[in-house]
Amino acid sequence: MLYAHDINKLAPLISAPVEKGEICAVIVSYNSPESVISCIDSLLGQVAEIIVVDNSANPDVTSIFSALSYHEKVVFIFMKRIGDSQPP
Repeated sequence: MLYAHDINKLAPLISAPVEKGEICAVIVSYNSPESVISCIDSLLGQVAEIIVVDNSANPDVTSIFSALSYHEKVVFIFMKRIGDSQPP
């Protein structure tokens, strides 16, 4: 799990060699964990990597995603609330 302010830590997670023709999916979400879970389930067998960016900064949504134990090819990035010194 990463927060947007840790974006420089993302590169090692997704910089594994990608075979020609492999596709990475990016899912951008705002307070819609059910839709994201459905998208991830649909994409898992179709892409090499899935990156989920949650723009809501909602601690409830963050905790839902944090509780999920997905395949290692799924990376979550959470936005930090403006004015907060710590991530949600």
